[in-house]
Amino acid sequence: MTKKPPERIPNFIAGWILRSGLTQVEMAKRAGLSQPTISDLLKGGPYTENNLTRIAIALNLHPAELLMRDPDAGELQSRYWDAIRAMVEVTYVTKRVEQARSPAVKYGQQKGRFRRKGS
Repeated sequence: MTKKPPERIPNFIAGWILRSGLTQVEMAKRAGLSQPTISDLLKGGPYTENNLTRIAIALNLHPAELLMRDPDAGELQSRYWDAIRAMVEVTYVTKRVEQARSPAVKYGQQKGRFRRKGS
């Protein structure tokens, strides 16, 4: 019985990199990756969570957009993704505010248990 190669999950990483207009070398520098890694991604090669995050930051995108958002899609899909990004940001900020208000954090700060480096 022969082993099947892992299935490739369709994504839009190459499309976003190409749409940026950057060369492979420029993209690699911006993302902190090697040029061969960018080349592999453009050919549909495997990616890691770290590589995905670095490319997303370099392109000012959310990592999920690299996997699910078609860079050549129309205006409606763009609005949809903008709304999702806004909801994610609101959720993140709300969570951080709730954490800051928790009694454990306040108590720890009053007792000096949470000190910044160099303090």
